[in-house]
Amino acid sequence: MQSLWVGAWLRDVQGFEPHQAAALVSILGFAMMAGCVGFGAAARTLERRGLSLYAFCGIGMALYVLTQMLIMFNAPLPASLLWAAYGIFGGTGILSYAVMARHFPPQMIGRVNTTLTLIIFLLIFGFQIGVGAVLSHWPASGGHYPALAHLSAWKILVALQVLSAIWYVLPGRQLARSGEMCAEQEA
Repeated sequence: MQSLWVGAWLRDVQGFEPHQAAALVSILGFAMMAGCVGFGAAARTLERRGLSLYAFCGIGMALYVLTQMLIMFNAPLPASLLWAAYGIFGGTGILSYAVMARHFPPQMIGRVNTTLTLIIFLLIFGFQIGVGAVLSHWPASGGHYPALAHLSAWKILVALQVLSAIWYVLPGRQLARSGEMCAEQEA
């Protein structure tokens, strides 16, 4: 959503003027950069205090989904706060690289990171097209799609994120423990 469809959401669903939508997209972008840096630093600190990287990443992703739901259901909070939270918690995704690094031998990390990056870009490309395909099922009026069209597309994306979270948590319990054991063995 962030890279292509948030501006349209802000204009079509929330009724913002183009300059207001652009300002909120900028807030989101800066917040995402801060989230990437902040979550990296916070992960190290929290891990020293006993919260695993795996758990911290999962919590951040859950908060990201929650934030999206608050936006989708028009929570009575300031738009700048919601979109900043969307950006900050969206920055949690950067921790995926560190989580993956715990599950592969050091000589494989370059390939793992390259593959993860490729998959991320392919998914972004595919989901941008997918959102457009969902929106195209409704007639556009004056270059705007109805709110229901946007909401339908975003619900699909959130449903996919929830399924991904289930995949992350259920089989990951054993992987998280083995990753923590590898980290203990290295120390």
